[in-house]
Amino acid sequence: MIGYLHKRYLFTAVVLILFSFSTSANVGAEGTSSPITSITINSRRLPCIPPARWDGKTARLPAAFIRRNLGITVEQLEPPDCYRLSAYQNSLRVTVGQSHYQTGEATFEGPVPQQVDGKLLIPLGPLARVFDIDFAVTPAQEGEPTIKLSLPGAEVKNIRLGEHPDKTRVVVDLSGSVAYQWSTDGHAVTIEIPRPATRRAAGGQLRLLTFDNPLVSRIAQSTTSDGFTRLVITTAGWHKLDTFALPDPPRIVLDLCKPPPKAVVGKPLPLVKPSAGRWQLRNFRTPRGPVDVYVLKVDPDGEGLEVRLALAGPTVHSRRSVLHIARQHGAIAALNGSFFAGEGPPLGLLVIDGEWIKHPILHRTALGITADGELLMDRLSFDGRLYFSDHGYLELDGINRGHDDSHGLVIYTPRWGEVLPAVGGCTRLVVSDEAVVVAKYTQAQPVRIPPTGYVISGSGRYASLLQKVHEGEGVWTQLRTKPEWKKLTYALGAGPRLVKDGRPYVTAAPEMFGRDVAAAATSRSAVAITRDGLLMLVAVETPPGKPGGGVTLHELAQILIKLGARDAMNLDGGGSTTVVQGDQVLNHPRDGSLRAVSNALLIMAAQ
Repeated sequence: MIGYLHKRYLFTAVVLILFSFSTSANVGAEGTSSPITSITINSRRLPCIPPARWDGKTARLPAAFIRRNLGITVEQLEPPDCYRLSAYQNSLRVTVGQSHYQTGEATFEGPVPQQVDGKLLIPLGPLARVFDIDFAVTPAQEGEPTIKLSLPGAEVKNIRLGEHPDKTRVVVDLSGSVAYQWSTDGHAVTIEIPRPATRRAAGGQLRLLTFDNPLVSRIAQSTTSDGFTRLVITTAGWHKLDTFALPDPPRIVLDLCKPPPKAVVGKPLPLVKPSAGRWQLRNFRTPRGPVDVYVLKVDPDGEGLEVRLALAGPTVHSRRSVLHIARQHGAIAALNGSFFAGEGPPLGLLVIDGEWIKHPILHRTALGITADGELLMDRLSFDGRLYFSDHGYLELDGINRGHDDSHGLVIYTPRWGEVLPAVGGCTRLVVSDEAVVVAKYTQAQPVRIPPTGYVISGSGRYASLLQKVHEGEGVWTQLRTKPEWKKLTYALGAGPRLVKDGRPYVTAAPEMFGRDVAAAATSRSAVAITRDGLLMLVAVETPPGKPGGGVTLHELAQILIKLGARDAMNLDGGGSTTVVQGDQVLNHPRDGSLRAVSNALLIMAAQ
């Protein structure tokens, strides 16, 4: 399901032209349409309830069929008649009653989406254009018109399970992006994936995976007689089920969410104050006009609430809206986090649940939270080393970053993805979860990152040094910051510093920020440690319809001091500034839509 289509439109247009004259009498008055109660996908005929519609020119598919039989997520946006359809790296934004479609940065015209009896109907042409679907519509002299969809196939490469406090996640890794069907029946979820055209012969193989998991006990994989891979996931039930498709690598994700915890007699759940975990709206003025300031304070060592960081997805290349990230984790409130590269990876230090995901860069400011709930803020450098049992140690340049110089030493964890692409002039060592080198590669070839280990990659002189390391040799990592922060549970690098010891202290120049960050008046996000030791999240924006454009870094520093900040730093801002409370966005993002970001600060109910 990648890319745009060309020849399919010629084919579809020919079909429609050939039949347009012969069926005009059946179309009836303008606006009349025929129901289509079944649709064929790769020779498999499926019921379509509610029915699709055909008006003589355009076929429209119901959102329910699109979700269940094409694996495309359909998400309602604001305003309520606006929707986003997404799968893998592709997305399509539609508005009921309007002919404008948006996919990524591009827009195009097409037939108008409709609401019929309260059900959303999406024109098939724009859907096929974005999500790589070949189709043909054949009008009929008698009976229903027919719709046939032809989907590319993919192989199942791996099936993984992840257990989280609030859900069990099933991940199905694929050889390529592909539409899929899913259904539920009692305590089972069935996913069916078209196989590649060259391998659609009748199968019959059965693979059974068993798990020691409270929600998922087993997954049966088989091949159907009509050329689909069928996965039957046996579960102990679920409170909520979400399924969606992600890219890099292509994979289907199924989240089986647990029900919320029930109160136990004699052991009540911790009480949260009504105002705890809720944003407060304050009003300030700048020389350019008024600004809205959203403020949320949390005691990270108190009861009832927890502060967490979360990536947009399983790898550093994922990007989703802050609202999506908050929903995925069941957060009470959320704010966007650090800066990120155009293709997704966060820029700067990132530690989540004690796991180092990215290293500090450019001696920039970071926020740290220790296992004891202590809040830290300082400008940091990276102090990483690799110790080899037979060869001493080497200084480490980074974690999960591209080789951007001729001499570098980087480690790549599963947070980078499943496979490290081939790069010439590198030596790569695969390290197992037992801290042993299990493979060495000296040629330019892709290297698979072990799910519980990592890969060491050296270029330039480091490539030569790593060639001396042998398989079976022990290797250990030492990851530290300068100055050293011990017992880190969470850390978020962004910057620049705004407040130090209760006074303005803007370090944009030393932290090497450009004018787009340092000098602009724009929407801003920030995080602070207050004088009484609380964590404070802040977002500032100009009210809709008012002049001003936001605040500068120096104006933001003054606002933070007035709110009680002892130490504070800037976060990513502009169109990224997003304030979430529960299941809604409180502020007015600058771009008019929710920007996909790399990570977010979350406020959670304590477990």
